Amino acid sequence: MSSSNSRTSGGTEQVPRSLRHLNLYTLSQAGNDPQRRIIVLADTVNLYRRVRAVDGPASRPDYGRIIADLGSLGHVVRAVALFNDGVPARFPEELRQLGFFTRFSHARDLDDALVAEAVRLHQQADCIVIASHDGDYRHLASLLRASGRELVVCAIRNICSRRLLVLASAFYELPVTGQLAVQ
Repeated sequence: MSSSNSRTSGGTEQVPRSLRHLNLYTLSQAGNDPQRRIIVLADTVNLYRRVRAVDGPASRPDYGRIIADLGSLGHVVRAVALFNDGVPARFPEELRQLGFFTRFSHARDLDDALVAEAVRLHQQADCIVIASHDGDYRHLASLLRASGRELVVCAIRNICSRRLLVLASAFYELPVTGQLAVQ
């Protein structure tokens, strides 16, 4: 089983081990802020393909840890997982059991669906997490930052688009497991 911790270095004991990046640490220095409203938007196709390419075919994003770790920074008011054709029927149900709302798109690319969710939900959050490696979200990232939102990118750092990373107020290393999403 591969772990996101094996891909990162450094860190501190004050935050969960998977929250290992300079800026996410600054968000967490004050500890859990129950007033910080967090929205998570996950491009599941992008995450799945990239994790398998880097960590092998048995690896999967650990969606349960995403919710738990980010919940240590504030209140996750909404977590949305976006899907398209070809996803096994059990996968959306597994994510619903973890607390995600699931949205299906008939489009091959989920970019437009994720942007629409961000536009629809951004006023309900202080912090928005984009879980994807895709640099096409850079325009959305710019708009969210300009609207005063904290922006966290959740991805595997060494393969995430640099165009997206430079716009983030924080980075969260995508936790990976060799198990199914729900135990």
